[in-house]
Amino acid sequence: MRRVAAIAAVSSVLVLGSSFALPRPGAVLVLEIFLAVVAILALRSLLPTLGDPRPPQPRRWWRRGRDQATTPRWLMRYQGLVSAATRDTVSADERLFRQLRQLAGERLEHLHDVDLEADPATARDLLGEAGWNVLRPDWAEGRGAWDPGATLEEIDAAVTAIEGL
Repeated sequence: MRRVAAIAAVSSVLVLGSSFALPRPGAVLVLEIFLAVVAILALRSLLPTLGDPRPPQPRRWWRRGRDQATTPRWLMRYQGLVSAATRDTVSADERLFRQLRQLAGERLEHLHDVDLEADPATARDLLGEAGWNVLRPDWAEGRGAWDPGATLEEIDAAVTAIEGL
């Protein structure tokens, strides 16, 4: 705003000085040019985004800067699942372990022709004791909904058991 006022002041001094020095038709031309410049500057000050292609986006706390490395969305999703699973039993059993059980069941069926639900004894042997303790369907029984969820060691045991198939 100060810049616009300074430009208007300097240009008005120049117009007034040139209007006295020029003959009458030249003074009118200078006055018309001056009024056009003042009108453009007034519009520019009233509409600050006139020259900008688009207004800048406000920074959000969840968006990273362009110089920071971005994490893939699928990885952020699983980070959220693991974080929630360590918080409470419902998040662990209903979200993370449901997906891990499904993955384990698909791998058991595809690689060993064993159904996780129909043949739990064979699935227990293939997954190992640590993996079965976490991936068994009744893992959450006896726990309250808001009790602490799975530990990172339990989650790691489940993933290791699935990878070992």
